[in-house]
Amino acid sequence: MSKKHIRIFLMSMDTETGKQRRDKINYIYESYPEYCITDINLVCDRIKNKMRKPYNINENLYNKICCHFQNYIYLLQKIVDEKLNHIVICEDDAILIHWGFYYYGRVENLDGPIILGSKLHHPTSWKLDTKKYFDENISPCIDEFTKSENNNIHNIDYNKYRWSCCACIYYPHWEDAKKILDYYNNDKKQLTYFDLWLSKNKLIKYLYYPSVFEINDEGVSQVKESARGVIYNYKIHNYTK
Repeated sequence: MSKKHIRIFLMSMDTETGKQRRDKINYIYESYPEYCITDINLVCDRIKNKMRKPYNINENLYNKICCHFQNYIYLLQKIVDEKLNHIVICEDDAILIHWGFYYYGRVENLDGPIILGSKLHHPTSWKLDTKKYFDENISPCIDEFTKSENNNIHNIDYNKYRWSCCACIYYPHWEDAKKILDYYNNDKKQLTYFDLWLSKNKLIKYLYYPSVFEINDEGVSQVKESARGVIYNYKIHNYTK
């Protein structure tokens, strides 16, 4: 294996769905079961006290959201404590597509994490986040990514779109994880889903195109009420809204 390959930390629940997904993973990963908790009693008080609880979700889903957030904090803390560079945190529905990045994609000269695959949305309104809006306003942004022949890394333009899904984020330097932890520790606002919290607070500056991973939950989400489907190149491929 190339000395320049990236390391992947996998987040996967100890459930039947988690086992089935791990069986399909096509890359070498490191797993830390102690950082994949599913018991709300193991979540720190800060997260439980600050986590926003929408009126329309049940207690079980709320507990999963809290555990998911806590697990990411654990992994980011591990990166910082051990000063680990070139780490990708993946969820178990992320399948590697861009093998060149895996072996040779290390980035040295950026000042923040890079999304390696996600879904782009209306920048401010979920109500307006329709297929029509996507096709007319966000697809042209993605088309612009394709025109860049010599640069796969793009600044996220939060004025034009926001993103969801944190199934594969690359942390080139341990300091990138520390900035997120520092923000978390000082954040006075309510918390929400980890991916939406990152996006809302603009804590990720960059995205990589084409997507390094395809994200396929096969119709089952272990954290959210509705499944995403197949996400690749920043769009969902069975979007019917």
